[in-house]
Amino acid sequence: MSLRLLLGTAQLEQNGQFLSLERKTAAVLALCAVEGAQSRAKLAQWFWGDAFAGRNNLRQALFKLKNFDLFAQSEPLTLHSNLEIKFESLLTGLEYPDCPEFEEWLLLQRAVLESKQLGQLELEIQKSQESGDVQSALKFAQKWLQLEPFSEEALRHVMRLQVAQHELAAARVTFQVFSKRLMQEWGFAPSPQTQQLSLELEQRALNNAAKVWLELAQKAEDQLQFEAAATHWQAAAEKLEGIDRAGAFNVWQKAHRLRLEFPDDNLEFVTAQIERLAQAPNDLARAALARAQTAFAVNDFVLAARAARMGLKQTLDSDLRARLENELASALLRLDQIFESLDAHARALALLENSSDLELKASTLAELALARANADQHKAAQHDFLEADRLYTVLERPRERIAILGNLAMSQRMQGMSEAALETLMLAQTIVSGASGVLDEARYLLANRGEILCWREEYKTALSDLLHAKTLSEQQDLPMSFVWFRLAHVYQRLGASELALEAIGYAEASPGVLNRGQAMAAIIRARVKRQLGLDASADLQRAEQLLAAQNAYSHNLRLTLERLATEPDLSLAQKTLADIQTLELHALEPVAHLRIAQASRDVNAATHAWKLLERITPIDITRIEIAATCFDLGVDLGYQQSLSNVPLEFWESFQKLPWQQRLRPLTLQ
Repeated sequence: MSLRLLLGTAQLEQNGQFLSLERKTAAVLALCAVEGAQSRAKLAQWFWGDAFAGRNNLRQALFKLKNFDLFAQSEPLTLHSNLEIKFESLLTGLEYPDCPEFEEWLLLQRAVLESKQLGQLELEIQKSQESGDVQSALKFAQKWLQLEPFSEEALRHVMRLQVAQHELAAARVTFQVFSKRLMQEWGFAPSPQTQQLSLELEQRALNNAAKVWLELAQKAEDQLQFEAAATHWQAAAEKLEGIDRAGAFNVWQKAHRLRLEFPDDNLEFVTAQIERLAQAPNDLARAALARAQTAFAVNDFVLAARAARMGLKQTLDSDLRARLENELASALLRLDQIFESLDAHARALALLENSSDLELKASTLAELALARANADQHKAAQHDFLEADRLYTVLERPRERIAILGNLAMSQRMQGMSEAALETLMLAQTIVSGASGVLDEARYLLANRGEILCWREEYKTALSDLLHAKTLSEQQDLPMSFVWFRLAHVYQRLGASELALEAIGYAEASPGVLNRGQAMAAIIRARVKRQLGLDASADLQRAEQLLAAQNAYSHNLRLTLERLATEPDLSLAQKTLADIQTLELHALEPVAHLRIAQASRDVNAATHAWKLLERITPIDITRIEIAATCFDLGVDLGYQQSLSNVPLEFWESFQKLPWQQRLRPLTLQ
């Protein structure tokens, strides 16, 4: 049989059964348990205030406990030494205002007991922390705060341990609840020491969280998981804002750099955070650069140029100014302000003369080369493309190399160097096969190769490449205006007029297609209509209007050559040829000689156009067109169009082409 005296709750417990003690009976037992044997006279006096009557009341109170073996002797009243007594607190919830001597004793004992408990709790907290058991240490600290609800020392223990458990929100609530209770009860706030701890813990927790996100972001970026990396950089920046504004600003920029790869609402959000945190002049310039890049990514080239110019007013830092000049130049190029773009790139290169930033130099050269190619300065462009490729090779940046080589191939193409262009594309394709995350670049290469093969009259392979590029674009929902333009060329050459016109319509409607692109679409549409024997003057007039006051030399020359196909003019054709040769746009030379032959009926000019095909693969014209004109002028070149490269589904439309029809008597001989 077990018997326990539970002084904390004023109960007796025997074999799992509990008996609540009366208030004064519990007090008598507590006094005997703590102080030892007590005389009946003292007990009567303390609890009933009268020795005689009190002894009777004491006797009645003890009689009620006769079924419990509590006492070793009755005078003085002594508890059994083997009685199990438990108390972490003493007579909780009971008060004794009618027993002043006992109440004074009880308050003192409670204070002594609480002091012992607090000391024990502090010891347990220390031991738990030393053993690494933070959870147990937190439980002891919370019990301490429960015992002493206004103890700032206990509060600080709880807060530290909650933060150690990564419970920042709980630590914040603990501090707020304590502060509110302290203000309501005593009318003042926690001490500066406690407030400072709250701030430090908040900062430490944010810093720890930021470190976790930073590590995750870097790992994701190393694994080329760019969208996940961008999300992690954003999370890290949000944590850092409360403790390190400059650090947060830099991390937001890292998120922005990756978000540029897949523009969406997140890109605008990140850009806004960079602008919000920018204060110092250089940071304001960086924010302007971010805004320019964001605007460029969504094809708002006017805003991109304006933001870049604003950033240039904020900083004298040479590398930062070079980046802003680059961004300005790229925007100006897309706005067809080609020579202004070249000037901006020249300023950027001058700023980078003594810079050790190879990546910035490479990107500047790549953009300068693109601007020069658009200005029809192809030799200089190719030199810069190759130098940029060399730098990106050193930097081990395959993605950038692929884009550069794709642009280099098209520049070579404009000089009639189709073999060199194809070799360049093969090199780029080799890089694609050994890299990951280069889908956008891979489809660009396919489209470029399809374009070149189209002009080489290798129609089956050209169409296959372009349709593959189209599929990749549709699967990833990527911009594809350049694919549509190239498909329009192939369909036009195969006589598939409806498909060609449909492709031109899609190209025109694609986002980011500016005046030069719209003009090129009008020229292709005019070519299709001419092929159908329809009036194309309205399309040529639209192209002329779009190109007015623009430095788009090759586009203007191609427009003139197309107009000369229906409006022969020997003088204009000769001048156009001279301009083409000056610019070294050799891919246009055969068609220029053909237009001279058509205007002058000069068989020598026609045969010279044919001879050029030995070293030049032309654009805007085919071998069959030149052969047909020579045949019309009485020169049999012995040319028979092979149909082996024409896809079967286009064989009928190809046979109906006007040039094929004119050669048909020859091919039937």
